[in-house]
Amino acid sequence: FTNYKQLPTIALQHNFIWKEGNRELYHQLLGNYLHPAHWTIRYAQFDTDIIQRTEEYKIMLYNKNIWKYYHQLAESSAGAQLTQDEARKLALDAIQEELHLNQTEIEEISATSAQLPARRDWLFIFSHPAVYPLQTGQARITVSIAGNEVINVSRMIHVPEEWERTEQHKQNMLGIFVISFILFFMSMLGIALYKASSHKKLLHFSPRLCAAFLTFFMTLSFVDAFKDRKS
Repeated sequence: FTNYKQLPTIALQHNFIWKEGNRELYHQLLGNYLHPAHWTIRYAQFDTDIIQRTEEYKIMLYNKNIWKYYHQLAESSAGAQLTQDEARKLALDAIQEELHLNQTEIEEISATSAQLPARRDWLFIFSHPAVYPLQTGQARITVSIAGNEVINVSRMIHVPEEWERTEQHKQNMLGIFVISFILFFMSMLGIALYKASSHKKLLHFSPRLCAAFLTFFMTLSFVDAFKDRKS
């Protein structure tokens, strides 16, 4: 995984912290609450029935350490039918073991269950206020439980929907401006060529005009590149 922009949800989290926080906070969260560039090693079965092939393991490595572990089970796999309290204890134990955080350092946001044919799955979401100084958004921890097995403990940045909509509006307006300018420029160029040909005038190369257009387009490209660099 070399580029967070491959996944829009992850890219949004990076953009939010970079723009609303600062460089220090961004690098502080990178590798824990922000997805870093990492290696993913996937283990799966290919010579068995289709249900067993659904099961797989993923181990993600960052800075020579196991950064994240994920165990995917088939929906038909049998498992326990834990109550919410039983599943919560399992989730808190997993956070303590993997992230070295105790219950007093985190706050529970939600607990949702999904009843499958042969087991009950749970998803718990917690916030971690101590590592997050911004007024908007949250540093969150999610714990997925299949039956009585913790299959995923992950960290993420929760981006407010209002900020996401505003950012998308800015990107859309910038895109409209660039497209409109290109269309306007092509139209003017077409009209100029038509006028010149209709009057049977020779077209002369103007170094000064060429330099002006080149400078303008290089400036426009730099602004667009700088925008992508910041995001």
